[in-house]
Amino acid sequence: MAASSRFATMSELDLKNIVENTQAINTKRATENAVRTFQAYLVTKSLNNTYLETWDSSKLCSVLRQFYAEVRTQNGELYKKTSFSALRHGLSRYNKSINPGNDIINGPEFTKSSAGFKGMLKQLKSAKGSIDHHADIDEEDLKILYKRYFVQDSTKERLYNNTDNDF
Repeated sequence: MAASSRFATMSELDLKNIVENTQAINTKRATENAVRTFQAYLVTKSLNNTYLETWDSSKLCSVLRQFYAEVRTQNGELYKKTSFSALRHGLSRYNKSINPGNDIINGPEFTKSSAGFKGMLKQLKSAKGSIDHHADIDEEDLKILYKRYFVQDSTKERLYNNTDNDF
């Protein structure tokens, strides 16, 4: 039986796999989607996306500010707040992978693009709304619920058993 070593020997490929597997699959997909959306925007606006990795912070900030104001879903509608935020965070993850010291969310050189993002978030909140409400419960149904659950023996166990069996 061979003696086991306290310290394993890792190849460069093993180390690379460990680093790549730190993000969940859905996080990777969200990042890829955000990058694809941004690259499609750059192509549509005839901006040179080939050298995105070499852009300085001021150019990236101005393009991001414009992007946040102009980006729409594939069918031309405004994004919901959560999807819009997911785009920004996906771009941030990608940007950190190519420019580790460059934070497009909290970096001081990105205050104008952050202000543009926050302005669009406010606009999205008033335009789209972020909550989809269910229809109101009819007055008759409310009476039935009240009568069934609160007028009769309304112990915690009874309420639990009624709701557990009904739903």
